[in-house]
Amino acid sequence: SNLNSIIKDKVIEINKKSMDQISQLSTSTSVYILLKKPYQAFNQLLIKNRYTILLDAVQDPGNVGTIIRIADWFGIPNVVSNPKTADFFHPRVVQASMGSICHVNLMRLNDEETNQLVKENHTYALTLDGEVLTPSSLAKTGIIVMGNEGQGVSNELLSMINHKIYIPGSGYKGAESLNVSVATGIIGYNILSNTKKKV
Repeated sequence: SNLNSIIKDKVIEINKKSMDQISQLSTSTSVYILLKKPYQAFNQLLIKNRYTILLDAVQDPGNVGTIIRIADWFGIPNVVSNPKTADFFHPRVVQASMGSICHVNLMRLNDEETNQLVKENHTYALTLDGEVLTPSSLAKTGIIVMGNEGQGVSNELLSMINHKIYIPGSGYKGAESLNVSVATGIIGYNILSNTKKKV
């Protein structure tokens, strides 16, 4: 938003040396904002009739922040995580989200809440034996479970998921898998395409 709309007594001007000291970047930016954003409590009402991304042991903070940014871009209002996922407020997560952390509901669930969420909703997970992903293969709402960078979705959650999907590559691909945040972006685009088609 416009910096002119911020109450003037809430703005503090500091010199570049101070900016460099508080920055975790090699080149500091010219503006910082200090804000308090608590986790949302587990709230089924926020999740009902909407898409939600569930992170299952996604450990790289850069991936977590990028996924939050992807959710914001494609209008997915909720990103939730289980205890094995990197903390949403890790500095690298905040940095990678590029401000989107302020626009998405963030919920950190315990294992019991995670299982409840998966059992009580349409759930989707990427697997090698899943249905090829297209906009029409997605319902109007659901939980997209994105798994650990090396292991994928845990067997426990996979046993409860009712829709397996697959993102095909070329027949000549050398890579064995897609990065979890790239895969989330592809799914996000299909969710948006599906939503626009059914409106």
